[in-house]
Amino acid sequence: MSTQISDPDNSLELLSELTQSYEKSSNASDYLEFVNSLLSRLLKSQNYFLALYNPQNTSVDYIFGCEQKGQLQHATALNRSSIPLAALRHSALHQLLSDNHQLICDQGAKTQHFSEFSRDSSLLQWLGFPLSSAEDCTGALVVTSFEKRCNYTSEQQNVFALIAIYIAIDLDKFATCQRIEQKVGSKTKSLEMQLQKKIKDEKLHRALFEITSLTSDFIELKELYPKLHAIFSTLLDASNVGILLYDESKSQLHYEYVVDIYDKETLGGATIPFGPGMCSHVIRERHPCLFTPQIVEAKLKSREMPGVLGAQNFSTWIGAPLISANKVYGVIYVQSYTASLLYNQGDLDILEFVASYVATAIEITIRTAQLKEEQMRLAEQHHLLAEENQQLDIALTELHTTEQELIKKQKMLSLGSLVSNLASEVNLPINNCLESINHIEALDRQFQSQFKSVQLTEQSLISYVQDVQKVEVVLQQNLDSAAQLINNFKKIAVDQSRHELRKIDLKNYLRDTVHGIEQSIDIQGHKILLHCDSAIVITTNCTALTQVLKNLVANSIKHGFEKRAQGKINISIGLFHGNLIINYSDNGRGLNDHDLEHLFDPFFTSNKNSGAGLGTNLIYNLVTRSLLGKIEVKNQKAGGLAFYITFPVHLQY
Repeated sequence: MSTQISDPDNSLELLSELTQSYEKSSNASDYLEFVNSLLSRLLKSQNYFLALYNPQNTSVDYIFGCEQKGQLQHATALNRSSIPLAALRHSALHQLLSDNHQLICDQGAKTQHFSEFSRDSSLLQWLGFPLSSAEDCTGALVVTSFEKRCNYTSEQQNVFALIAIYIAIDLDKFATCQRIEQKVGSKTKSLEMQLQKKIKDEKLHRALFEITSLTSDFIELKELYPKLHAIFSTLLDASNVGILLYDESKSQLHYEYVVDIYDKETLGGATIPFGPGMCSHVIRERHPCLFTPQIVEAKLKSREMPGVLGAQNFSTWIGAPLISANKVYGVIYVQSYTASLLYNQGDLDILEFVASYVATAIEITIRTAQLKEEQMRLAEQHHLLAEENQQLDIALTELHTTEQELIKKQKMLSLGSLVSNLASEVNLPINNCLESINHIEALDRQFQSQFKSVQLTEQSLISYVQDVQKVEVVLQQNLDSAAQLINNFKKIAVDQSRHELRKIDLKNYLRDTVHGIEQSIDIQGHKILLHCDSAIVITTNCTALTQVLKNLVANSIKHGFEKRAQGKINISIGLFHGNLIINYSDNGRGLNDHDLEHLFDPFFTSNKNSGAGLGTNLIYNLVTRSLLGKIEVKNQKAGGLAFYITFPVHLQY
């Protein structure tokens, strides 16, 4: 043996065979079989073994070996066996694997502490060569000798070491290839799953788009169902399918569409009571369900399901409720009668997703049919409303004309009292007419919007018709009185007061004016505070100034101090660059931004139940036309309104 492995040519041939064996082997197992064969031939099937370290469970796996003599544990019986590394802690193999360094042991005192020598006194030589990969030890090639004539020289030990290096390199390459193949396989599998999911999603999106497209044009339900069936059949096997509509008021289910090898003749077009059966169970739960005969039997025993209808020889049954806008319209189900087709949770998820779109399509179709039935009646109502609107437009035109005549007055000495007397008569019919017009327009806009966007519900349709009928009654009652009321407003425009200018001591005049206001208007415990410097003399339209202050005070008491026991009004006077500045403020409730923006509009009022809406408009016209000034209004941070009025100290027309 010694001569055989020490021959350099034999060593080169051996290494060449190792290299070729790697290239020829398809995997590590085939390669190790060849290595075993080569070592068996080299060592004449005597005393060697190959062990690999498994770091995952810290064990040593004996891959192959052969022993013709001795009592070592690493005999042929250990081939393909595994031993925990801790069990070898006193062995030379344990030290070799731990140190990752070649270990040569001859019989002697220094080696007696190794279990290999202590167990077998005939062991003369133990040669261990690590299979090193980078910094780790992946295993060992061990050669033993029990006869002095078979002791291995240093040259032979170098051959073994070289063989171990070749084995380690080849095994590392196999491991690397395996890791690469695993990564490639994992990535390929991931890409395949992504591709399958993408294809599945595309099919689902296409099906949902086609379902949604069905409602773009009106289609009868009996034509809708087959089209829906054909679409969702592209997503799952729907050879046996049924669509039922639920009538909650009658507690019934109606089979609208059935394609089934057993139930089509018996259930097609049938009406059944709500309660027994899997379809009723789905509606009660408002959740998709998957049933097998075993599940149904269990639910029958637990009385969760009162009974079963239709064919009972199914293998699997899946159903989903048709719910749209939180209303249950019915149920859609698919069932199989063969063991080769068993629906699973994934199929149920698809059916549930499709069911929501089917429910919407059915809802739109039903609503569209109802709308078409109501179109003639609605058209007639629209015609009547158009005629009434025309009459109201005439009345509004006359009112607008009257308003223009009113606001052209430059001096309206008696307008305040006249408007106050007429307000109670004008307010109710005019406001009722205006509100009726606005209500009709709002109802019409809402109806047109819902009808065009296919969002009109049955309840909203009924409410629309009822509201229109109520408006007709109100209009009929108020149109007759509108003409008479318009004539009353025309009388307001008759008084064309003259522009009269007076030179006055402002503080005395305002003090008398405030006192007169307190006498003529019930200020109800509220206070008016006047702040004005002495020796201010102005030339102005006193009548217009008095009317402005009187209407401001009346507006504060009537609207600003509503539901307030004690209010406070401040009137401050100042001069600036030839103009008189009146700062009028109260601590009332103020106005929101919308009301503040329209405060000076004619007929605008923040309280529809009180006032005709001409007070602040009159103030605006008196300031801008009679006093040739400007007026602004703002909300105060502390609450209430503040009016800022400016006009010339010496007024000239």
